[in-house]
Amino acid sequence: MDDAWREAYRKAQADPRDLEARAAYGRLLLRLGHHAAACHELTVAAQARAWASARWERLVAPRPGAADVRVAPPGAEGEWLVDLAPYDPRVVAAPDVPDARWPGARLLRAHGEAPAPLVLVPPPACRAAGCREGAVECPACGGRGQVSEFTGHADWPAECRDCEGLGTSPCATCDGTGLDPAPRDAPPGCEHALGSVPEWTGSQGWTKAWSLLRCTRCGLAALRPSGTDDDPSWACAACGRLRCACTA
Repeated sequence: MDDAWREAYRKAQADPRDLEARAAYGRLLLRLGHHAAACHELTVAAQARAWASARWERLVAPRPGAADVRVAPPGAEGEWLVDLAPYDPRVVAAPDVPDARWPGARLLRAHGEAPAPLVLVPPPACRAAGCREGAVECPACGGRGQVSEFTGHADWPAECRDCEGLGTSPCATCDGTGLDPAPRDAPPGCEHALGSVPEWTGSQGWTKAWSLLRCTRCGLAALRPSGTDDDPSWACAACGRLRCACTA
């Protein structure tokens, strides 16, 4: 981090409402290749000019049907299209966080080029034998959804009561969610303030839903059962993945 970088960051941090300082910092980040952080800063600088004062005090999320957010970096051919997750304009993008971990922008697309994913986190899919998105073959009916019942005269097909005719039942390993994150405490080096708005919430399987949250300071991802205050399962601080890939 050279002196110019450090000074631009200091000015943006000193007053997050100084849009000129935020824009200058964003342009510097862009030149240095920190595209996600640059996108966050340039978007705040471009959009916040029309905001009322109260808009600064809450998270910003795109409204359904809202027009695309576009920024035009200096020297770039055309515009960058930004697909935003909910973000906090008061947060100044940290200068040393890798693109894949910054929680502001999901996609950037340069003129005529394919989208570049920036904060996608591979899910820790359950690896139990036979588990497919939280479902395993029902052992009572062998996945057919039906069993044979003797009525007194002959065997007749009947709906399997164990799986209610579906042929599958929730996986016991992942509780039917399809996700099986490794328990991992928050790594040192950051206070790790989780954002209040999940980037993603849902279940890939049957029962309990998970929420993907990110630290608003360093961008590290964490999974937590939705609607709870349980301790989250943090991603690896080195590779940024919920299932560590450092030794893969």
